[in-house]
Amino acid sequence: MSLPKSTFRSKLYRDYKGLEDASAHTRIRFFEKQEQAIRELDDEEFSELLFGYAEALYSAGAYAKYKVVVDEVISCCLEHYAIKYKGEDVFLVSIFRKAVACYHLQEYEQAVHLFKELLRLDPDNPGGRMGLRRTLYRMKPEKVLNARAISVLLLLVAALVTAAELLFVRYFFPSWAKTVEWTRIGLFALGILVLVGTDLYHRLRAYREAARFSRAMEKRRQGRDKVGYSG
Repeated sequence: MSLPKSTFRSKLYRDYKGLEDASAHTRIRFFEKQEQAIRELDDEEFSELLFGYAEALYSAGAYAKYKVVVDEVISCCLEHYAIKYKGEDVFLVSIFRKAVACYHLQEYEQAVHLFKELLRLDPDNPGGRMGLRRTLYRMKPEKVLNARAISVLLLLVAALVTAAELLFVRYFFPSWAKTVEWTRIGLFALGILVLVGTDLYHRLRAYREAARFSRAMEKRRQGRDKVGYSG
């Protein structure tokens, strides 16, 4: 539901709403300067200004501060069960944006948890699916990091072999030139193969895990719908 609408609007509310076309930073400065007075407004006006402030923080990329404020937004949504702001479900949007904020702050485990919570509530949410997939890709497991280290080592050895080939082999050991050349090519190709192959494997694994979770949540919702319909 939406917060009940009244006809009266305070001057402070009107002043803030007059900044809707202003930059996010302008709206942030206004709210923070007037925060004490804003918190004394009635629930309806305060909630709407709080949602606008959170939206401005997110738009400005102030993710650390947004994470703190959005918790209050979510609490407000839970208190009123469901709230619409600018035609959007504030609760779902807030969970998504908090997950994105965690992603940008490299708090990947929390981001995964939030994206999964979003998909539990809304399995069809495209942002939740994409966010979960991207975050899982960013979370490099130890075996992926080890494979990358091996690929870097192979490329480094290939570079050293190249230097040795140019400085010594061609001049002092020409009979070895062909063998060294093929060794260099092999090491370089193997390093690239390990690097690209590991990345593709990890990307595919993240995609499958996100898709599998999304499908599981969709089946769970369908099961609840069937139970509700039969009841």
